[in-house]
Formats: sequence, structure tokens, C-alpha cells
Amino acid sequence: MDESSKAQPEKRAGATVGGLILIIIGVLALIGQFVDFGETLGLMVLPLMSLVFIIAGIATRQSGFFIPGGILAGLGLGTLLIVGPYAGVGGQDEGGIFMLAFAAGWVLIPVLSIIFSRGERHLWALFVAAIFALVGAAVSYGGAALTALEMLGKWWPLFLIAGGIALLWRRGIRG
Repeated sequence: MDESSKAQPEKRAGATVGGLILIIIGVLALIGQFVDFGETLGLMVLPLMSLVFIIAGIATRQSGFFIPGGILAGLGLGTLLIVGPYAGVGGQDEGGIFMLAFAAGWVLIPVLSIIFSRGERHLWALFVAAIFALVGAAVSYGGAALTALEMLGKWWPLFLIAGGIALLWRRGIRG
């Protein structure tokens, strides 16, 4: 069996799941226009959408579905935490909690990919998660950590410059 004949069923399965995802989201959005579910349904939209993408990824074994699934899971968790158990925290701490929950969603991407997909790992998402976790911790902690974060916010282009120089150096283009 050649590669093109293997890819056809996977493409069809992905298109079917993608179509079902659009239909489910559309039906929920349409119902929400006419039925007042109060604040509860609004808070559940992101986690439910996340669950749809994650189930699609598991069903098709295509890791691409885990990317929006993980991002929506982090956003949903962050939202649920700051309107739920951490509602009274306020200020910087609220932002820090949200960022840490968002980072957890990014960690979910490679974890689900490793467990359920066919070889794709999406380890790059761990770098994104680390950045959001660092920001969340600095915002929550405040003080010197927040000052360091602000300084990093000004000087981060230096890391890009250093990375570019390192790539050129490895390629043998030496000034």
C-alpha cells in the first residue's frame, strides 16, 4: 500500500471530524442566541469546545486537533478559576492565576500528542507553556520578579539577535 492510499482515509476522517466540530459549535452558538442559559453556559463554552477538539484528536489520532484543544482548555480553566474559587483575589494575582492556567493548557498539547497521535509530539508547545508560566508566576509574585519580567520585556530582542548570530556561526558564516 503506497503513502497516497494511506492518506486518503485519514484526510476523510479529519474532514468528517472537522465538519462535525463546526456543526457542534454552530449549533451551540445558534442556541445561545435564543435561549438564556445564564452565566453557566457562557463559562462552559471554552471547556466544551476544548473537549470537542481533544475528542476529535483522540478519535482521528491527528495531533493537530490537540493544539486548539489545549489552548481552549487553558483559557477555559483560567476563566473558570478567576470567576470561581479565585474570584475575590483581584489585581495582579488574578492575572497570574489566569496565565498559569493558560500555561497548563499549552502543556496539554504535547502530552496528548505523545499519548494519542501517530508520532507527532508538538514539544515546541512546552516553550510557550514555560513563557506563560514564567509570566504568570512573576505577575503573581510581584516585586523583584515583576521588575525582572519588565526588564526582560524590554531586552528580549537581544535573545533573537544572539540566536541569529549562533545560527550563522554554526553555518560557518563568520564575520
